[in-house]
Amino acid sequence: MALAGFSILQPEPAAAAGCAYHDAERLGRDVARHFEAKTLNQLGRRLPAHAVRLHIGHSIDDGLELTDQVAVTDLEARLSAAETADPRQAAPQRQILGKMQCRGLSCEFGPFGILHNNLYLQHVRFARSGGCLTLAEIELLDGD
Repeated sequence: MALAGFSILQPEPAAAAGCAYHDAERLGRDVARHFEAKTLNQLGRRLPAHAVRLHIGHSIDDGLELTDQVAVTDLEARLSAAETADPRQAAPQRQILGKMQCRGLSCEFGPFGILHNNLYLQHVRFARSGGCLTLAEIELLDGD
């Protein structure tokens, strides 16, 4: 029963279900951990459904950069496909570019030197969906 002049506040649907992440630093650490373990699909299932901009740059200018929009639950499959794609296979090893630093809704990794045959996590950006954090963009560097 509501009192005159007052309304009953209903929680947002995502908040009622419980958010997996509320802060960028914690989500950034988990993105890094799942990236290295090649289990981004597991992380994606815990996040609100959202399209993610995936960008893979290359350490040499060879015209093989990749930019794609991918469902958060399909990130690992898309990365695996990029790692085995022609004309040249991407780096088989995944690494983090040094220490993580977060500001607002983004986290950067590095700067440190890179090695051949490594795919590096450089930058992640997040968005709010229903009050919960989700991935918006992942930038990677292929050490060629």
